[in-house]
Amino acid sequence: ATSITLGESVTVNCSATGGTKPYQFAVYYKKSGSSKYTCVQNYDTNTKVTVQPNLAVNYDILVKVRDASKTIVRKNFTVTVRTNELTNTSRLSASKITVGQSVRVTCRAEGGTGSYLYEVCYRKSNVNSFTTAQSYGNNAIVTLTPDTAGDYIIRVNIKDSSGSVCTKFLELIVS
Repeated sequence: ATSITLGESVTVNCSATGGTKPYQFAVYYKKSGSSKYTCVQNYDTNTKVTVQPNLAVNYDILVKVRDASKTIVRKNFTVTVRTNELTNTSRLSASKITVGQSVRVTCRAEGGTGSYLYEVCYRKSNVNSFTTAQSYGNNAIVTLTPDTAGDYIIRVNIKDSSGSVCTKFLELIVS
């Protein structure tokens, strides 16, 4: 792969032709722009080597092939490591209801790290402060039953295990 998401690994499949068999392979990696490589595998006959970068940056991978006559050939690759950005994909069961009806807020997220916690708050659009329907918790479905007509703004905050928070605002019309 030339591009992976942070937390994934890339497998280097080593091979060679020509020269004098047997071949041995060494694999190194470094952040692009850095001068210091980290050795993943020193010269060995193993042809599958796994590299797991720990930052969302570009990495240079260097593969050295050494044949039986000690001739060394190098090949370089670049792998882009993308962030696993937290995305809030929450939604409402309806965008319009009447007074006395309920609406379900389905809290959903993609990316980020680990498990999620959900916070749901709401307010009328002409009011500045939010009322908390659910403080950060595990419940991914929250039911709201507004008792007055009006336009409402629902704020869904999703927090992953690293503490990153992603917010989405939803609109609800109550007649």
